[in-house]
Amino acid sequence: MNDDYHRSLMLLEAVFEMLEGTVLEDEFTERINNVIRDSEIDLGISWQPPIFVRAGARLLDERLVNEPLRWLSEPRYLTVLEPFERGLSHYLEDRLSDTVTDMYEALEALARIVTGRDRELSGNREMFVSRVRASDYYKQLLRDYITYANQYRHAAQQNRPRPPLSEPEVEAFVYLTGLFIRLAIRQD
Repeated sequence: MNDDYHRSLMLLEAVFEMLEGTVLEDEFTERINNVIRDSEIDLGISWQPPIFVRAGARLLDERLVNEPLRWLSEPRYLTVLEPFERGLSHYLEDRLSDTVTDMYEALEALARIVTGRDRELSGNREMFVSRVRASDYYKQLLRDYITYANQYRHAAQQNRPRPPLSEPEVEAFVYLTGLFIRLAIRQD
């Protein structure tokens, strides 16, 4: 049942992609929003064209998910947008470990842009933080973010299981990624 629900959402996203840039784009968005609003139960999602996202804290969603999505749609940031959107889709599908990995990859792609170096985030950490003119406290936050994400990103390569995750914890990681994206883009 849950798989059918997620596939239905993916189908609607694909239809939107076909309609994007046509006169039907706005009408399609309006109808999706009406269905979500008029549903007899809380679907736990919102429509953020071109994708559905899990509904969280409204203010945090706006500032740490929706605004970064708009900013990342600039051609310069497309390598960041793709894993960020993929992470949001994985979050919606309850693929929590994949969400952490995708969000990490989005921030890693942003660090490559900001630093001009094609290295992993752990290798770009110090330069990334200095380029966005962040304090030592943010350096520590970023170190901890990297350590946390690497437990999920490299687990399969190291033949070890991924530690268990809770949905609220992953939601916080998504917001933390959005916070780092905001910090980097607003300093740019």
